[in-house]
Amino acid sequence: MNTVINQIKTSDPTSDINKIEFEHMFLSFCTCSCLINNKKLNLAKIFITLLDTPNLRHAMLRATSLDNEWQLLRKFLEYEPTLHKSKYIKNYITNTSKPLK
Repeated sequence: MNTVINQIKTSDPTSDINKIEFEHMFLSFCTCSCLINNKKLNLAKIFITLLDTPNLRHAMLRATSLDNEWQLLRKFLEYEPTLHKSKYIKNYITNTSKPLK
C-alpha cells in the first residue's frame, strides 16, 4: 500500500510544484535573513537565527504556509540532513540547554 502512495506522490505534478515553490520560498527567506543581518550566513547560522528570533520565525512560517514551528524546523533538516552535525548548532544547544529536573 505504501508503495502505491509513494508512486502517486512522485508522479503527482501538484506535489512537484509544491516542492519547487516551497524550496524557492525557503531559499528566498534564507537570503532575506542574510540581508537583514547584513552578513553572509550559512544554513546552520540561519537555523540558529530562526531559533533565537520569534518574529523572523513567525514571518517564515507565514511565507512558507507551514502550520507550526516544528514543521519549519523539520523542513530545515529535510533540506540539509547533515545540519544537526554543525558545530554552530551543537554549541548553541550546549550553551542554551537547561538541565533536566
